[in-house]
Amino acid sequence: MKIENKIPYWIGLIASISWFAYIIFTPFYDYRKYSKEKTSVLSETPTFKTTRTAKTINYSVVLNFVGDNSIYEIVGPEYEYLKKEKFKSEILKGDTVTFIEYKNRLYSLSKNDENFMSYSDSERYKKNQVIFMSVIMFLLFVICLIPIVFENKVKESYLV
Repeated sequence: MKIENKIPYWIGLIASISWFAYIIFTPFYDYRKYSKEKTSVLSETPTFKTTRTAKTINYSVVLNFVGDNSIYEIVGPEYEYLKKEKFKSEILKGDTVTFIEYKNRLYSLSKNDENFMSYSDSERYKKNQVIFMSVIMFLLFVICLIPIVFENKVKESYLV
């Protein structure tokens, strides 16, 4: 096989090796290590937002607290594992809530010891996505490696 015909295999090989290097050198962050637990009073009722881009729709919940000018959000997998109906009916303006935040993103929210978000479920979802992509990249690695390694070793002898 000519070198020009192997370029897609080399690209696939480099892409899969890059993915594994990324996974190895960037640890999966457990935000509980870096986050802060706070208790605060809501300055207004939480707002459910929908943001549309060309190909995706992103949902989020925006929260504002008394004495804090920051805007806190519940987005991504945390939003997916939010108990939305219960949250809408029980979390209102003036309620005191306890939450875990990291960079103005909420990972846990509770009121009167009742949790409205499942942190462990959202973290499991994120880890499963990384595992799934790793399996796909491993298969890509193997598929791209076979034509490169066994370049001339397979002869036409099986066609006899």
